[in-house]
Amino acid sequence: MLDMWMHASWNCVASFGRFVEIGKRELIDAGRLDMSIFLRNTTFTAFDLSDLFYHDSKTHRDILSNTMKEVLEMYRAGEIQPVPITTFDASDMVQAYRYFSLKDRVGKVVISLENQSSRIPVAPPKYLTIFDPEKAYVLIGCLGGLGRSLSDWMLGRGARHFVFLGRTGCDKPSAHELVFRLRDAGANVTVVRGDVSDIDAVNATIAACEHKPIGGVVQAAMGLHEALLLRRGIQPLNEDEFLQIIDLAIVQEKGASYKGTSHILTGLEPFRVRELKTQGFDVSHGTLQDPRASIIATAFRGPHDDSKSNIQIQIADIQWLKEAPASVVSVAAILVAEMDAPSLHDAVLRVTRKQFSNLILMPLERIENGKPLLDFGIDSMIAAEFRTWVWTAFKVDIPFLDILSPHKSLGMLSNFIAAELEKGRA
Repeated sequence: MLDMWMHASWNCVASFGRFVEIGKRELIDAGRLDMSIFLRNTTFTAFDLSDLFYHDSKTHRDILSNTMKEVLEMYRAGEIQPVPITTFDASDMVQAYRYFSLKDRVGKVVISLENQSSRIPVAPPKYLTIFDPEKAYVLIGCLGGLGRSLSDWMLGRGARHFVFLGRTGCDKPSAHELVFRLRDAGANVTVVRGDVSDIDAVNATIAACEHKPIGGVVQAAMGLHEALLLRRGIQPLNEDEFLQIIDLAIVQEKGASYKGTSHILTGLEPFRVRELKTQGFDVSHGTLQDPRASIIATAFRGPHDDSKSNIQIQIADIQWLKEAPASVVSVAAILVAEMDAPSLHDAVLRVTRKQFSNLILMPLERIENGKPLLDFGIDSMIAAEFRTWVWTAFKVDIPFLDILSPHKSLGMLSNFIAAELEKGRA
């Protein structure tokens, strides 16, 4: 598209006038010229001086040599003056670029390196990872979503050989577009249709590497419903965060001074957790009770959340705990908030109902005790998380299929937990 100043200048050409374009940006961008100006008998000419220098004809090269000779003679004689030059020190490079972009700037802008003590501002590289262009990189399930961003990023960091394994291959338009874009940029791309659980598909993927050493494997053949990332303040990663984490993981692996493996924990964002707390949800996580997670747990609780330290368990004040078996007394800390409940069964139901409300982020008043858990829209992952919480809180093992059963309600499961506690089983 022609620059607005280009349009304005072309519109100013007088009748029988000539316009000589010595730039190339508008020509390369295939800009459109206003043809009505030619009604003034004007002439538009594009001219690139370097074409004379590189021309095959000696006649054209001689024209450039003779012209340069004439210009130098006129300059030495003082007949022509150089264009204004504005000089900036290397330490003022940012100001130089700002000045260069001013619309009323005239002349040339020069960056001076004469001052050897100048400090040049340098921004650290955003990503440090460099991929080997002679190695093949296997990407499983990376033909959609963040996988497309990852392959583009790897291409920009040097990777040139990609082998994708996906169940749908290039059937989706987005996958087809990705492969076309990578190949158009000079990459060698092979797509194998198949599932990673199929050993024949995996072998075909490895064979497609064409005897090149494999530089790495990205296993992304898993999709999570967005509700899993947003529960309890666990946040989804945006594209930039995702790439920076991948970059950090690879760089640490290359520069590690220790032997072994490590994990990078992502998505735990304490501010969102506190926001959910202000909405009335108890977003405490059973895993954070592990002493090894004490630092993360402290961040989740916040600087002023000392409620746990203020809990005073007074078993003697709770009627249904006075003669309870040891298995019930051992979980009294989690039941103390319901000390006004008329029975152990009611206390367990209240605690379990609140936890289920927090788990699916549904207001407590909408949780019906007699409604099957499956009717609340839970999936296998939520069921597994709920089952883990029951074990952590009560040391009672609920069958996984009971949670997903269309006949089991929250009230029935709570009765089962209470009955197990009364039996003294752990």
